[in-house]
Amino acid sequence: MNQPGLRQVQYLVFCFSFLVAVADGFDQTIVSIVGPVIVKSGVIGLNDLGFVFFAGLIGYVPGSFLLGAAADRWGRRPLIVIALFILAVGSAGTALSRSLGELFIARFVTSLGIGGAAPCLIALAAEYSPRRLRTFIVALMWAGIPFGGILSGLTASIWLARLGWEAMFGIAAACTVLLAVIVQLVVPESPEFLVVKGGREDAVRNILERLGGGTCDEPLAPVPTPLEAPSSPKELFAAGFVRGTTALWIAMFAGFMQLIMISQYTPILLQIAGMRADDSGKVFTLFYVGSIVGTALAGPAIARVDGCKATAGWLVAAGAATAFFGGFASTVDRALVGITLVGLLQGLGLGALIAISASLYPAHIRSTGFGWAVGVSRLGGAAAPLLAAQLVSRHTTQVAFYMVVASIALLAALAVWFISAERSPRDASLSSR
Repeated sequence: MNQPGLRQVQYLVFCFSFLVAVADGFDQTIVSIVGPVIVKSGVIGLNDLGFVFFAGLIGYVPGSFLLGAAADRWGRRPLIVIALFILAVGSAGTALSRSLGELFIARFVTSLGIGGAAPCLIALAAEYSPRRLRTFIVALMWAGIPFGGILSGLTASIWLARLGWEAMFGIAAACTVLLAVIVQLVVPESPEFLVVKGGREDAVRNILERLGGGTCDEPLAPVPTPLEAPSSPKELFAAGFVRGTTALWIAMFAGFMQLIMISQYTPILLQIAGMRADDSGKVFTLFYVGSIVGTALAGPAIARVDGCKATAGWLVAAGAATAFFGGFASTVDRALVGITLVGLLQGLGLGALIAISASLYPAHIRSTGFGWAVGVSRLGGAAAPLLAAQLVSRHTTQVAFYMVVASIALLAALAVWFISAERSPRDASLSSR
């Protein structure tokens, strides 16, 4: 696996892992674009959109926990296939929904599939990656989710007005089923998983031969398992980490809360203001383009500066750009320029925040710290549509809505600044970690 160069089977795994992430991102975001159209169709009221978005987020955590754990027992590939079929069922159910209750259930099922696919595809990609490229490849796979968001915006801008909102979810369901079938037929299981589980030597040899380009006749040795005792979440609040953990959790909660409020409610607010649905889809697409570019720049950037202070600055700039966007986006052209800037700064700030959450703790509790920080961010994402729905239901102006979102970004920046204040000069730079 660690030999120079990549083999065809590795490219195959990475390609389909990326496509699974794209499917996740497409179905996650298409509902934000077509939400106002669903309201206009009379299926739900405007005030109900927050509950629909909430349902599309709360299933992520149990889906990730249950299917991710099952992948360690039964394999990465079968659980990816199961997660994709769950996602397809949720998408088809969304297309067929004719009431708030039906939409709530369909979006919850969808989020179960999304949450389950993510850890499985990341595990499979990581286990096929050379050690020297693992971080880069895993990050590239994860970029498939915002890429799916871009694809959803482009699809809606072309086909929404012609085919209707039901067709958007029907297309997503059909493509997801097709992808699940191809993954089952074409993508190999993780050789590391097969060796650990035992009893599948022929399958392991076949994969190793495809990786090495020859035959494999040597006996297979089991993959060693680390013997470290599992760390406890209590250690995150041990001496020296109390303020850092608290500040990190506030930053993650607020950072991802304002991200979801922007990504899910910008198309709605722009359409309420009179913008056509296909034009709001273009705005939505450019937000994700900016976000992908910002996230890609965040890693190299924080290696050269004080990571926490830079991240706080980027989040402040993101908040200012968001507030400016609320009063600036009066035309399609202005909205396109403004949302691209917001997405770029959001990508820089939140991409760097993810890096901080993975580097704040020493090695023996780093995975626990990162896992809990991401979990808290999902709670912020789940709370976002509830707050946004309240603001919209009170007929809050577009300017006021984005001022609220900007203030949440400033809260995240302040929390990151407290992290910076706690870290010693020795480890103030992320590059030292």
